[in-house]
Amino acid sequence: MPQSPADRLISRITALHKSLQLGEGHKISAMERDLMLGYLRELYEIYAGHQDQPAPPRAAAPAAPKVTPAPAPVPPPAPAPAPAPAPPPPAPAPVAATPAPPPVPVPAPAPAPRVTPTPPPAPPPPPAPTPASSVDAAALFADEGPASPFGRQPLADLTRALTINNRVLFSRDLFGDDNELLNTTLRTLNTSGSFAAARPVLESIARRFDWSEETKVETAREFIELVRRRYA
Repeated sequence: MPQSPADRLISRITALHKSLQLGEGHKISAMERDLMLGYLRELYEIYAGHQDQPAPPRAAAPAAPKVTPAPAPVPPPAPAPAPAPAPPPPAPAPVAATPAPPPVPVPAPAPAPRVTPTPPPAPPPPPAPTPASSVDAAALFADEGPASPFGRQPLADLTRALTINNRVLFSRDLFGDDNELLNTTLRTLNTSGSFAAARPVLESIARRFDWSEETKVETAREFIELVRRRYA
């Protein structure tokens, strides 16, 4: 079933919130913060458009009373230095001790035979990575129909159709944070002539950056839907 714009935004907010809690001490970057604020702003605008009447103006909060800082306490005077201790009495002259007899030499033990350790067996080679199945790749390009009840609206230019949030999201999840590669791909898809001609370009990028991964599927389908609208 096609998702509504509000459902899609809630899915993105949940996925981004989970990704920001993966490691302890993780600091949110400026790009991640702006992306989350953009999603929340779009979700607010969707629900604000369904209000029957404007919300009453919020009363201005009373001004906080001015607090006069207390004067800093005066530190107590430094204590007077203690008198110097009296010098210790002179130590008594050392008494010459009777020298002990020399120790009887003990013969050194015979050296133990050298044992060559057996090397541990070599670990088995790691399994080769399994490529993404063709079923997952084919599922990305399955046409589920337009999400809008008004049908699939055509786009004249993919580059101008992307919002700032879309551009940040696609660059991060689908193009390995390579914004230049995203721009080059958009120019190529913009002049392909048809969706059938643009699909090999999309499949190549999908294999390179593993769009069939669970956390990228929803974003990949949205990007592919924009290309479909370019040639609707």
